[in-house]
Parts: sequence; structure tokens; C-alpha cells
Amino acid sequence: MFAIFMVILGIAVVTGAILYGVNFWLAKKNGEVIAKRYILSISVLILIYFILFATMFFVSNHKITAANNAAKEKLAEMKSAQQAEMTRIRTFYAKEMGLADWKNKIFSTTREMQQALAKAKVQYKLSDQEVHNWKDLAENNTLEKLIPKDNSKEILNEYQGRLRGSLGDIKSGHTLMASDIRMLTDNINAVRFVGKEYEKVLDSFRDLYTTINSNDAGADLPMPKQKKFLGFGVKTKEYNQLVQQYYEAKGNSKATAAIAVQLKDTIDKAEEQYKQINQKFESNLSFLQTNADSVSYNSDKLQKLIEAAMSTVNVINEADSGTNIKINNNKKN
Repeated sequence: MFAIFMVILGIAVVTGAILYGVNFWLAKKNGEVIAKRYILSISVLILIYFILFATMFFVSNHKITAANNAAKEKLAEMKSAQQAEMTRIRTFYAKEMGLADWKNKIFSTTREMQQALAKAKVQYKLSDQEVHNWKDLAENNTLEKLIPKDNSKEILNEYQGRLRGSLGDIKSGHTLMASDIRMLTDNINAVRFVGKEYEKVLDSFRDLYTTINSNDAGADLPMPKQKKFLGFGVKTKEYNQLVQQYYEAKGNSKATAAIAVQLKDTIDKAEEQYKQINQKFESNLSFLQTNADSVSYNSDKLQKLIEAAMSTVNVINEADSGTNIKINNNKKN
């Protein structure tokens, strides 16, 4: 602003000096009084000053208006950015508080948890990875999983459910974190340990089969004969008891043979399945891959490990079902 004023002042001084010199020369030449020429010069100078200051006023006013508009726009941008940041902070902390509550929330069933997760996804605008993380945090917070199990089958089925969920995550493209790998490995190790112990039980089943197969007592028992006197049977009560025992022995013999066949089939099938499962375990245990500065995993090998662990549970359940045989004694008189 000061520079503009100095320029205007300089122009005015130069213009005034020029006008004064011209009028002084004209007045001297024509023999006129210098005062009249001087008054004319002053009038022209005042007019020039007025035009210059008017120009300066409009230019300055235009610049001030432009600066005010720019300041208003900048202020509006700052307010908008501030509002967006406040919204982001409120959303972030609302999500964090929701996550903290979610970690300790108990659900009656898995279905109820999934429904609550669907609502949380919309409410907190969760990404697919965040939905996956929230699901992992609450997956075991259902009553059916918090209550201790009654038997080994329920425990194994729970492990199998966890493994099935992890397998689905891998196949759908979710990236597993180190904690996910650790938990998944613990599940696989637990199932494999049970499987190894169950292989030892198969030896007991094989011994049981040998015992049953060699125990054919009653298979060749002769039919009891009733003693007669003059064509009439005597000691009928004792005879009837012998007949009953005979049919019981024959019935048990047939049931024992059926048990032996079914037991052998179960054992042979389980042993063959375990052989295949163990081969899959041993060929895919090195699923981790390392280089100079990171650790990753081979998705295909990890999937095969999970499938092997799930198959172990199936074999155990099938073997239990195959060896859980009820024997009914058929009594005949």
C-alpha cells in the first residue's frame, strides 16, 4: 500500500513540475501574469490527484474484498475440516468403545452373535477385515462354548468347528495375523495329540477283536435232550432252563460273530484313514516360510493341515460309533 502511495505522489510531483514549467514558459512568452497559469496548473493537479486517489481507492477496495472473500473461504474450509476431524474422532472412539464392549459381550448362540455382528458392521461402518477381527473376538463368547463340555466328542466337535471357520477364512482370502496362526496351530496340535492317543486305543480294539474272534464258546453246543420215562418227559422245569441257556448261548455266539466283523471293519478303516492323515500331516508341517526380515505361510499347506486335523475328528467319531454296539440277548423257551 505504501509503495502505491509513493508512486502516486511521485507521479503527482512530476506532473505538477511539468505543468508549472509549461505555464511559466507560456506566461513569459505571452506577457501574462504567472498567477493565472499557476491557478490553472493547481486545478489540473488537483484533478489528477482526484483521479489517482479514486483509482487507488477502487483498486484497494477490490483487493480488500478479494482478501476478505479468500479469508472467508479459508475459514469455511477450516471449519469443514475441523467438523470432519471431530466426526472422525467421534466415530473412531465410538468404534473403540463398541469394540471394548463387544469383547466382553456374551451371546446365547452363534446365530445371535452373527446377527449382532451384522448390526455392528452397519453401525460402525466396519471393513471386511474388521468384521473378521470382531468375529474372532466373539466367536467363543457364546454360552454353548463357555459352558464346559460333557464328553470328548463335544470337545473334538468344537475344535473341528474352529478349524472349519479358519479354513473358510483362508479360502475367502483373509490374511491371518501371527496371533491367528498361533491359535490355529494350538487347535491343530490339540486335535493331533488326541488322534495319536486314539491310534493307541486302536491296538486295544485289535486285542478285543482277537479275543472275541477266538471265543466261540456255545457255537457247537448240542441241543439239550429231555429225559423220558415211559414216553413222558421228566424234570420238565430243569429241562426248560437248559433249553433257555442253550438259546442264549447260540444268540450270544451269533452276536459275537457280528460284533467281530463290525469291529474288524471299523479298525481296518480307521487305520487306513490314519495312515493317509499322518502322511498329509508330515508332508505339510513346514507351512511357515521365512526370509531375511519376515515370516509368511504357505496357504495351500496350511489348508491341508487343517483338513487333516478335521479328518482326525471324523475318524475318531466314526470309530466310536462303530465300536459302540449293544448286544441284545434273545431268550427263547
